[in-house]
Amino acid sequence: MPTSDQQTQERRWWMLRWGPRHDSGVLYYPGHPGEVWVDAIGEVVPFLVSTGDFAPADMQYRMHREHLWDSQAGLYGEAYNVDSGTWVRQAPTASGNAKAALGIAQALREGGETTPAEMRGRWQRETRDLMEAMRDLALDAEAAALLTQALLIAREDGWLES
Repeated sequence: MPTSDQQTQERRWWMLRWGPRHDSGVLYYPGHPGEVWVDAIGEVVPFLVSTGDFAPADMQYRMHREHLWDSQAGLYGEAYNVDSGTWVRQAPTASGNAKAALGIAQALREGGETTPAEMRGRWQRETRDLMEAMRDLALDAEAAALLTQALLIAREDGWLES
């Protein structure tokens, strides 16, 4: 049976090298060939930060944002097929956006002062904007819990005012 450290390294190398991805390098969401999902921001980015892989974490963050971000709404769409260049689910969901906000808050906490300053500032600014835009979304119980956790982390860590 593999140890926890072995499992972490296997997962790390899957994300860095072996996982299915578009030619641009953005990881496909598991079980959804050709597609990127907002959930991956909350899953991939904090994990890569936890292994000290800041540049790949930021690359995945930026690439997911490039495909999923709706600048007018200030929210992420749910899923985009990068192979066909079409939306799978364009409408933002409260839970998907809350997962992204929590993932970046966790990544910022995990990386702390070792997170490159430009990246830290950009992630804080963009996540504050996301959390502000989420005020207009109807939150289900899951989304409310995730967003509350993200807000608490941001406030405790000093990058979101009360």
